[in-house]
Parts: sequence; structure tokens; C-alpha cells
Amino acid sequence: MTKRAFLYVRCSTSMQSTSHQKNSLEDYCQRNDWKVCKIYDDSAVSGMENDRQSLNEMLNDVRTGKIKKNDIIVCYAIDRLGRSLAHLINILAEFKTAGVHFCSTSQGINTSSTYGAMLAQFLGIIGEIEHANIVSRCKSGIAQYRKEHPEKPWGRRKVGFSVKECLELKRNGMSWSKLSRHAGVSASTLQRTLYPFLKAS
Repeated sequence: MTKRAFLYVRCSTSMQSTSHQKNSLEDYCQRNDWKVCKIYDDSAVSGMENDRQSLNEMLNDVRTGKIKKNDIIVCYAIDRLGRSLAHLINILAEFKTAGVHFCSTSQGINTSSTYGAMLAQFLGIIGEIEHANIVSRCKSGIAQYRKEHPEKPWGRRKVGFSVKECLELKRNGMSWSKLSRHAGVSASTLQRTLYPFLKAS
């Protein structure tokens, strides 16, 4: 009996496309004589987002029996489905409860076997570690750049400025351009604000 397959594809940004994933998964299903019944597509959605429209639709179809026992959900790689270990385990647990299998084509995972189920959890752990490493490297790189370029502005731009401080600095001879950089607002904004006080003094 031909197995029914439901495909899940995802890409993180609008600059990317899920076309390659779709073509690869459809070819894989054809080689295995699986019938593709539906494709769930989360385009331009980060893997760190648990709340994804197409993923939610697919999980709802599992819960309501539209995706039935012994059907298989197919994706290109396990990180397309869930990045964090907890999220991934919860999803795979739902599949197992419903008797639905999961297949990651690029990693040779098929949870219809005990080995495949163990490997799916292991790769989820690796994916979570790799994400943590990327975040750590980014933070380290930013810290190093800030150390090497202390003159560069960082963080959110100031909102508002101290009129009293700016007035004092201007009276002490600071130029409008330097005062503008110091206050984080345009020179014209400073002039409109400070001129009445300067004329009065």
C-alpha cells in the first residue's frame, strides 16, 4: 500500500526560497513510492519561531486525524522543523502519539525505526548546540569590534536630550556640530531649542 506523505518546508528570510526543498522532497517521495498529499510551506520564517502558521496547520492536521496513523511527514533537515531541543521533542512526541512517522531526507532519519527516532533527538541536540555557538560567536565578535572601535556609536540612539547640559556646553563655546553629536540630535533641533535661552542670557 502506498504511503501518504506530507511535506514541510521552511526558509528563514524573504531572500531565500523553499523551491529547492520542495523539489528535493518530491523527488525523494517519488523514489520511495510515497504519495505527496500536501505541502506545508513556512517561507521567510525563522527557525527560532515556534509559532509558525504552516507548522501549526500541520500539527492541527495531526491532532484532528487529517494526517493519519502510518502517514509520514517529510522535511529536508531536522532544523527545518524545530531548532530547540524542547520544541523538537514536543513535535516528535505528537507524531508518535498519533502514530505518524517523520523523515528527514538529507540526514537519513526515519522515525518508523527505533534507530531513526534516537538519531532524530540526537541531531536536535546538535542543532541547539550549534545555534548557541553561533550566538556566542556573534556576541564575541561584536564585543571585539566595540573594543577596537570605541568611537563608534552602539545601542539605541538617545531619545531627547538635556537642555540644561547642552545650554551650558554651548555657552562654554562648543560648536553646534559637536553639540549635535554629543546630544544625539540634529543641530537644527538644538538651535530651535536653545536660541531662546541664549538670547535671554
